[in-house]
Amino acid sequence: MDFMNLNQTAHGGREFGFIGARMRQQHAVVTGHWQDKQAHERIGSWMRQAVSKQDTRHLKVCRFGDNMREVAVTDGDKVAAQIKFGFSVNTWAVGDLVQVVNSISDGDVNALVDEYESCYTMTPATQIHGEKRQNVLEAARIELGMKRFSTRKPCSRKLEQGGFHAFTTTFEDLHGLKQLPGLAVQRLMQQGYGFAGEGDWKTAALLRIMKVMSTGLQGGTSFMEDYTYHFEKGNDLVLGSHMLEVCPSIAVEEKPILDVQHLGIGGKDDPARLIFNTQTGPAIVASLIDLGDRYRLLVNCIDTVKTPHSLPKLPVANALWRSARASATGSADRFRSVDPCRWRAPYRLQPCAEPQRYAPVRRDARH
Repeated sequence: MDFMNLNQTAHGGREFGFIGARMRQQHAVVTGHWQDKQAHERIGSWMRQAVSKQDTRHLKVCRFGDNMREVAVTDGDKVAAQIKFGFSVNTWAVGDLVQVVNSISDGDVNALVDEYESCYTMTPATQIHGEKRQNVLEAARIELGMKRFSTRKPCSRKLEQGGFHAFTTTFEDLHGLKQLPGLAVQRLMQQGYGFAGEGDWKTAALLRIMKVMSTGLQGGTSFMEDYTYHFEKGNDLVLGSHMLEVCPSIAVEEKPILDVQHLGIGGKDDPARLIFNTQTGPAIVASLIDLGDRYRLLVNCIDTVKTPHSLPKLPVANALWRSARASATGSADRFRSVDPCRWRAPYRLQPCAEPQRYAPVRRDARH
């Protein structure tokens, strides 16, 4: 034979594919020339899914305090989540965080505030000699404390864990903190941390997974809630926001506004926050819930639109999108950088996306 295709897959590719299928290995199949753009995109998509799965296996979620009282939907079976998804969820007393926050030096705080002034548009109240300047300093101290807590190495003191890449807070458990973390949470999310409010560890983990998956892509990812439904025939809209914590990665402004305004929830000092509008265009919203016998991932495609007018009574970041099916949990994540088709694979890659924890009992069962 005068011709031998040195890159043939008659045996190598076929055999490799058969081995994976015969062993029931969960896998993806990509066909096409190695220089084709479409093949590159499909391989790149698979690689992002694989990386996110690997990150999930080692993900540690820290809950500062517990769940919001009298709320069930934001909680779930943490043991089953670790068995099936790989990430661990543990609670740390807010007092442990306060110890770290109080250990931050004034010099470090001032240096971080200098960074704020270069990155954001400071309102008069937050500028030097402004009436809310101290609140900004305290927000910077909290940010540094949270980040140091998440990266602290094991030691003999109370902080025995570290390496957290997702976390939650709750406004009902702030003992020792001077304000509800707002600006700190926003900036940590922008740095790649997963977050959700009210102790919602599932959404915090989900946000971290999607931030890993979307690294380097245009757009952004953030935690938020469905804040207001606007029902108008032919123009149903959803206003998404939260008390403070919306990630600047989805901001349309180059320099968001840094402001301090009153927040009655939590009963603490007025918190600092970044205020901005969000990018417009296609996006997706997602929510992960625990239904007892399985987990359920809800994903909706949406179209983010420009806010038609200012919202002076909503002094927080927000996003407006055309209505989709309501999210199942109180909180969800919003993403502009991840294609919906990429969502299925990370959960197919898991050993079982729907953990079976309770054996069904047939009513007609007999001895």
